[in-house]
Amino acid sequence: MVRWNLDHTDRQIASLTASEAVTIAQQKIQGVVSRNSKHYLATSAGPSTKGSLRTFNSGDSTATTVCDLAIGCEDLSYHSSGASGWAYSESVIWNLSEYVGKRGVYAVHADGS
Repeated sequence: MVRWNLDHTDRQIASLTASEAVTIAQQKIQGVVSRNSKHYLATSAGPSTKGSLRTFNSGDSTATTVCDLAIGCEDLSYHSSGASGWAYSESVIWNLSEYVGKRGVYAVHADGS
């Protein structure tokens, strides 16, 4: 995976130069979001089985499961408890699912609780 930092004021890429490249032993990655040195992965298991939210830190070789995600999990977005305009005390990972009749947008706690 290759990472580019975003400018938090306009959500555009802050530089044309990637800030990090990491390799992780994981298949079926559908979405990735990073916060500092922690990376979150949405991993799919096909049209009839729940996906997983997995995480690893830069330098790790394997990811661990945080929690289940919906069938057909896709892209991720991280919202920090300390973010301006965020009224909640917890950090969450937003996800969406892709299959017709099973589409949804929802959040899970970033720590899996």
